[in-house]
Amino acid sequence: MSVCSERVGPKSLADGDYDTRDVREAISQALFYTEQAGDIIKHVRQFVRLHEPNTVLCDIHQIIRDMVRFMDAERRLHDATINLSLTPEIPHLRLDPFEIRQLMLNLIKNGLEAMAAVPVTQRVLTVTTRLKGRRWVEVAVGDRGKGVSPEAGRKIFKPFYSTKPNGMGLGLVICRSIVEAHGGRLSASPAIPHGSIFHVVLPRADAVGDT
Repeated sequence: MSVCSERVGPKSLADGDYDTRDVREAISQALFYTEQAGDIIKHVRQFVRLHEPNTVLCDIHQIIRDMVRFMDAERRLHDATINLSLTPEIPHLRLDPFEIRQLMLNLIKNGLEAMAAVPVTQRVLTVTTRLKGRRWVEVAVGDRGKGVSPEAGRKIFKPFYSTKPNGMGLGLVICRSIVEAHGGRLSASPAIPHGSIFHVVLPRADAVGDT
């Protein structure tokens, strides 16, 4: 004997056509998932506040090259090209190598996935570095995908928001927490003529001046 279970929706509730057991079960599930979501957000926030990276002087360019090589299978899967434009004058930075590798892996993977729906000739991911004033180094990861809408741009760094159908919405939250734990900033901007650029701004170990 099979049991058929129907969902309790707004219409059935308004009409009074519902089973109280189904309502209790729906409310119980909603409370459970709300509690789980709250726990995850709490742990992410604790990670941001309490986490201190284990930093050493690192060659950011070597980390970038290593992660581009590591992601080569993913690049070929997406039939894409990755271009590097690395400024030679970039000094060594005080970084946690493991965490910065994770950061670059996430940004490169996101960029490749963002171009899945565009023509193959447009699937070019560009990673650039440059000095930004006397105190900062910027690493930019730019794709030629469809870009992020202004509304999505305001939400992409919030927990559980994702532009991917099966995304969990935590990748960019963790990326930002890694950058901020290093004393830096992570932001996104539109690329021209289309696509997105993610900007990682990190402090120089030999920083001087105010800008």
